[in-house]
Amino acid sequence: MIRVALVVLGLSIALMACGGGDNSAGPLAPVTVTQTVTQPASSSATSDPSGAASTTPTALPSIQVPTVTFPGSPAPSPDPSANVSRPPRTYVQALEHISAAEAESPTFQQSSRWKSPSANIYCVLGSRLMPPSCELVEGAIRDPAVCGPAPTPFVGRLEIRGGRARAICNTDTIRAPGSWPTVDYGTVVGTAKVICLSEDIGVTCISTSRPVGFFVRRGEYVLFNAG
Repeated sequence: MIRVALVVLGLSIALMACGGGDNSAGPLAPVTVTQTVTQPASSSATSDPSGAASTTPTALPSIQVPTVTFPGSPAPSPDPSANVSRPPRTYVQALEHISAAEAESPTFQQSSRWKSPSANIYCVLGSRLMPPSCELVEGAIRDPAVCGPAPTPFVGRLEIRGGRARAICNTDTIRAPGSWPTVDYGTVVGTAKVICLSEDIGVTCISTSRPVGFFVRRGEYVLFNAG
């Protein structure tokens, strides 16, 4: 079995790199953001990723785990007091969620695109056409302060781009036709650049090189930009 190690000096992981379109479904009843950072988000006009290659999740036979530190910022440490039954609100709590899941089931699924068991969250993590992203099918979050002049006041997608986690007020979608493997709850999944945890409370994703990431579920999102 495989262990994805999270060490005190930073997130440690090295994986082999891996290489979604109908219109976005309308949001459910407007809700407010529980927590976001002040980093502004903008609308996205992502190219149609329907031609992007995908990778079926596989259990890796081995993982080399060098220590990776985050330049320019103190190395974050998992918070032993974090309640992993609740959505993470900080980057260290996100680390705690992933660490706890790995300890419970020490396996890793390598996949460039996948969906949650509810089929309400779709993620593309290894595409040449777009940054690592997760998108809600239903339950987009009304956030006019973040969306500004975007065509929609609803945040429906989160992504990691330019060294930051960003909220996207999208009218397009990453959900291209094709095979979308389902990642079971409690599973750690990802690529060389981003790893995610699929849970019944939502999806948490973090960068493997910077202390940034996000949590998303129906009606709520949180951005982690610790660096």
